[in-house]
Amino acid sequence: MRSGATPLTAGALAVFELRLALRARAPVIGALVFGASAAIIVIAGLSTFRRLGLGTVTPAAMGLVELAVTLPTLVAIAAGAAALHGDGDATFRAMLRAAGARPAWLVLAKLWGVVATATVTVLAGYGAAALALAGSIGAGDLAPFTFLVVTTLLVAVACGSLGLLISALARERTTALLGAIGAWATLAIGIDLVLIGLAPVLPAGGLALAVAAAIDPIEAARVAGLLALGADAHVLGAVGAFVATTLGPGPAVLGLLAVIVAWTAVALVLTGAALARRERA
Repeated sequence: MRSGATPLTAGALAVFELRLALRARAPVIGALVFGASAAIIVIAGLSTFRRLGLGTVTPAAMGLVELAVTLPTLVAIAAGAAALHGDGDATFRAMLRAAGARPAWLVLAKLWGVVATATVTVLAGYGAAALALAGSIGAGDLAPFTFLVVTTLLVAVACGSLGLLISALARERTTALLGAIGAWATLAIGIDLVLIGLAPVLPAGGLALAVAAAIDPIEAARVAGLLALGADAHVLGAVGAFVATTLGPGPAVLGLLAVIVAWTAVALVLTGAALARRERA
């Protein structure tokens, strides 16, 4: 393929994947479930939001944070895991290879699909929450609300990128989906259970907790969201309390967001390498 055609080919591929993702079921199902769940949580805590606003640690606000770092990430990682195992996908990749397309083009195009799925899911959920909150919170609550939206979108894209990596490594769609669900369960639940089990033998703070924060993007997003609400050590948990105490709330939030972005970047690089190796096989 001529070098002059590269931008057009890459751009056309990205547009194709974007449209394909928006026509899939995942963003629709994710949007409906997240939207309904977020609205229920907000309506249940509406009286508290009216008195204290959104930027305060309340059971309803904490519930919204927990929902935001679990449901959209599950939808995104499943969408990413299925991205390279669609009907006719192997034939499509063969056509791209024959046309001279690089594996990186396909990875970035599939990323657009993941971003589309995550964006539809996240905006639907927070849109429903915003409608339920309309007239109940003030302008001062716009900043924490916007931060929660951005953080949720970042962690959903990170999990979607991890799903892409699993998709590139798996040979079959079912294997990829099961692997993605297992990875999500480990990040969302498993690491916390390990820390709870090891708590009696771990020192109060230190390297183990720092590593736990660095290797779990879902936990990083949860802690960042709670810090945006002004949570203290009793709410943040062992990992969050250690990070916030060591770095301070502001730097801790930036560091946690950097962890999430790093997950996305590393997963995409490894996906490109795995896909290139598969194409050579």
